[in-house]
Amino acid sequence: MKISPFARIILVIMVSAVAALTAPAAGTQADKYGTLPGVWDARTDDGAFKFVFEFSVEDGRLVGKYTGQSGSVPMEDLAFKDGVLTFSVDLSGMAIDFTASVVDDHMTGTLSLQFGEAAFAGTKRKGP
Repeated sequence: MKISPFARIILVIMVSAVAALTAPAAGTQADKYGTLPGVWDARTDDGAFKFVFEFSVEDGRLVGKYTGQSGSVPMEDLAFKDGVLTFSVDLSGMAIDFTASVVDDHMTGTLSLQFGEAAFAGTKRKGP
């Protein structure tokens, strides 16, 4: 069966339209948060403090939980944009602010609290 050039153009337009409608939209949550969702192990550069960060997306919003030597608390003011992560935690009235650069499955940053600052680094856990 031979298809006319006009019919071929219509067919290409229809196939392209179907592909565009079924393809994931640009800027999906996976794109927006990159590799961040999951469990991360972090520690201060001197090794004195270790933390676990758990990030997930709920109803299109990034949420997180901090676990350290003083227990687990939800992250506050959590934001992730252009590879920069920021959040705060309140540990028994002591606020700690975190800022980190995230690239693939590594993060490096600084935590700030009333007594000063400390550098930290973390890696994302592999697997489920």
